[in-house]
Amino acid sequence: KFYKKKIKINLAIDYNGGHSKSIFWDFINSKKNKTLIVVRDKLTEESYSKDYKDYNSTFDNEGFINFLEAPLIWAKSVIESFKLYFNNFNLPSDYYRQICFIPNKRVKYKAFFNKYNCKYFLGRDDYNYQHIIRNQEIRKIKGCSFGLNHGIDSINKVAFQLRYIDWDFYYMHGLYQFNNIYKKYWPKKMKVRGIGAMMANPNQHIKIKSKSEKNIAIIVAPSYHQKLIFKSIEELAIFFPSIKFYIFTKWKHRNVGTFGKLYQNLIKSRLKNVQECLQPVYDMLHK
Repeated sequence: KFYKKKIKINLAIDYNGGHSKSIFWDFINSKKNKTLIVVRDKLTEESYSKDYKDYNSTFDNEGFINFLEAPLIWAKSVIESFKLYFNNFNLPSDYYRQICFIPNKRVKYKAFFNKYNCKYFLGRDDYNYQHIIRNQEIRKIKGCSFGLNHGIDSINKVAFQLRYIDWDFYYMHGLYQFNNIYKKYWPKKMKVRGIGAMMANPNQHIKIKSKSEKNIAIIVAPSYHQKLIFKSIEELAIFFPSIKFYIFTKWKHRNVGTFGKLYQNLIKSRLKNVQECLQPVYDMLHK
């Protein structure tokens, strides 16, 4: 196309599924018509479309390249492909196959920001190199990127996926890992903030801080040691009958596979102090 008018967007959000995230979206940007939900794939759309039906939505491969700029973009992609090949051809194929896609991803995001002039882009893919390319492209249109640390660093102290990240603003649960490990690796210009549980709203934060009970919340998910985990929960519940154990998992795991069977067996057991929590996880933590 020779020319197409850009669509101005205040906030674009990387979306990979989930039922409760719209509460967070509205908290950071109350005007739904100014928020663009960028859906990662067709499967996510088929599974969760009803959860973002009140918002404008698109895919990250939606965009356009002007006819006049196409030859230059093509030439740059070819040059970048050759550079990547000569610098990385000796790597194992499972590494190189990710690297060789970089020029394609760059064109994809350039086309995306040609169509959508985003002031801010919230990414949830800090573990994926693609966010670096996307953030390089949004800066070219004077946009700003910010990311959320994926999950809480409770399973492992250091995540190799987070060795190289690049955001304008990056929000974490706390700053301990940043100050003690990542600070010397991450970009100096990136502003890192510790904000606590980012999906908890202010009222939930207040309730969590004021809780007086001594019950236990257990958040479980499929894992290699899942049988041992469920056995341990059962033993703890038997050993501490006066303590309530609130069990929570993502809805998609509740009835699926071996994990689903173990989960259902636990919550349907005769242990009266084991209860499943179906409400949002941050409403569970103050119990």
